[in-house]
Amino acid sequence: MHRDSISRPKLFLTLLVSTLFIAAACTSGGNAGSEAAAPADSPAPPPPVDVAADAPTPVAPGTGLTNGLAEFDFSVAVANSYWYSRFTLGNLAMMSGLGVPFMPPMEAVMGMVQAVDQGPEAGEHVMLPANPALLQAVYASGHPQFVNAFNGDPGDLTNYRWDPTSLDTTITPSAQAQTIIKEIEWAKFFNNPGWAGGVDSDFGAMDRFKGMVMFASAAMQTNFALTNLRNADGFFVAASTFNDGTVTVTDDAVQAADQYQMLQALSDVRWLLQHADDFNGVYANPDLLKMVSSVSDELFVKVQDLTPAGVQDLGLAAQAATWYAATTDDPTRQQEALGWLGAIGDQLREAQPDGVIEHARAARGLFEAGRLLSDTTYEDAALTHVNALLDAYHVDTGHFDGLTTIVDWEVGDILGALNSALVNGDASLDRMRVQQTYAGFFEAVVNIGGLLQAVIPKEMEASPFELVRFQNDLAFGYPGIPFPMEAGGANGTAAVHASVMTFDAEAGRWQVTDGRFDTAGAMHTSNEMFWTFGFVDGFPDVDVVAVANVLPAD
Repeated sequence: MHRDSISRPKLFLTLLVSTLFIAAACTSGGNAGSEAAAPADSPAPPPPVDVAADAPTPVAPGTGLTNGLAEFDFSVAVANSYWYSRFTLGNLAMMSGLGVPFMPPMEAVMGMVQAVDQGPEAGEHVMLPANPALLQAVYASGHPQFVNAFNGDPGDLTNYRWDPTSLDTTITPSAQAQTIIKEIEWAKFFNNPGWAGGVDSDFGAMDRFKGMVMFASAAMQTNFALTNLRNADGFFVAASTFNDGTVTVTDDAVQAADQYQMLQALSDVRWLLQHADDFNGVYANPDLLKMVSSVSDELFVKVQDLTPAGVQDLGLAAQAATWYAATTDDPTRQQEALGWLGAIGDQLREAQPDGVIEHARAARGLFEAGRLLSDTTYEDAALTHVNALLDAYHVDTGHFDGLTTIVDWEVGDILGALNSALVNGDASLDRMRVQQTYAGFFEAVVNIGGLLQAVIPKEMEASPFELVRFQNDLAFGYPGIPFPMEAGGANGTAAVHASVMTFDAEAGRWQVTDGRFDTAGAMHTSNEMFWTFGFVDGFPDVDVVAVANVLPAD
């Protein structure tokens, strides 16, 4: 099956460009090219991040790892979760070339700048990078070693392209969906006035601009998926390729997990568009809102008839049901979504997980059912699975019984389950133990084991106001993790995840056994890391629909 994929993306890009100019005009109070008056009192950045002070219980001291750092604790792991998630997304979305490219015309880029950078002359302003590689579709995997020798200009993003001969150019719904979710979650973050200020602030302009780029990328990827990756019945097919402007379906299987992930991604886009006013007003896009609302409504009806393949599918279905229920503007559909979540919860409650990964997946889904349906039987079952994780964990080595090899996606399953327990667990949860397990496993696998293959120097990645917020240098990277240009390969390696880790029982530590980058797994794990940081909510509330979330009139 072949599809021409040129005409509609160009049309959509035109709509996106026009939206950016509207956003610039609205936020400046006049034409997009007009000069905004500087505010009399620009808001100051919030105080430094202090996870220990904000935690509902004291932060567990240290991790207990034999080869760990005494000063590494849950608060540091949370800060690492933020920065490592950011490194991984930025490399994929703007530098790697791991996908089908698109480049907005310069007038669109300047529209983005104008929309978010209206602060006083003496404040921080947007500095455009040279030669970004934005993606309208992402490939399945690739080796993150740089193909080009460093040219001396750190602002030239061609320095950070990956070797094109190493790329698996398969396009899958899972990789597309997890990347869309990742970009939308960071778009929320970067244009949250509580983090990077308003568009007229004297700080945060670069972060706000990055939010615009993430939104544009997610919008293009959403359009690509809806235009090219569905069959005649409206389901997303398992695999496709893109060559010379044409998409060819290479595997037309309809997998339940793919549909659940795409429903969550579409619902996340929908949520942001519904709440655009909360994010400096720069993401308003009625056309995109109508499109994702219509398709997510159609997909929601279809996915309920699919049969989940196992505990992983059930966990993904629970998240899809949750995010859809949080965004639909139809009270009947919302109740159907909650009913579907209950049916999923029933299956998870009766499941007999095989090993710690399935315990983690079951817990993640059961916590969603428990918190939204106010059913303590789901929460009790979730806590049983969390306790099974805790009992299988070895504090001194950072590994779990029966788990000798782990792929990147599964790291996210474990971290997501532990974070979900901290967010949703009741008074019976041993929160200190959960924190210590999260931090110890993170330190052992991600930091010491090398799941994150490089760290970006803080002076290159962090804005001045972010350097103030993160007071501990450990937040930006663990000792021993190299900088990209020193991380192996002829020209260096990106600050992204490896795909496979193995536990060496004799050495008592994890180590990388496959340094390739798996897009779906890395984005999934990075999402769970980011939600642990907590500034963006990975557990959306479901308000009963009345007149809220109504689509704009034609």
